[in-house]
Amino acid sequence: MGGPENTSQITASFDFPFNDYITQANFPLTPGEVSRVDEIAVIEPKSSFDEKEGLRLLSEAHLERPTYEHALRFAQQHARASVSDEKCFILFLHEAWQGPGGHPRALCFDRSVEFPALSMAFLDVTFDDRFVLAGIRRA
Repeated sequence: MGGPENTSQITASFDFPFNDYITQANFPLTPGEVSRVDEIAVIEPKSSFDEKEGLRLLSEAHLERPTYEHALRFAQQHARASVSDEKCFILFLHEAWQGPGGHPRALCFDRSVEFPALSMAFLDVTFDDRFVLAGIRRA
């Protein structure tokens, strides 16, 4: 986490598609010299879930809510190493970004083998069994 790049510089380095709303203006990162390592843990809900239930699952697993920077850095660093067609979506339940139309959204990494992408998930829906949750484990 942290480092010399802003959001637009990170997405420019992707060799896969990403949502057009994922910009420095919408998801600002301040470049800096100080960086740190955060451990991203992925949990697999046993059934479909909504945002409230997902946050409860993270809490029960003693994981913190991720930020959008976690999603950006994960996509930058682990896109090609974390593929799955069965559980293809990693949802990062960061504080919602209010998109056009007022729908709350969060970053979601599609790790399908053939078509990885960084997209945005609407948070006012129920997520099915293709979604797993990313949380942060502090040392």
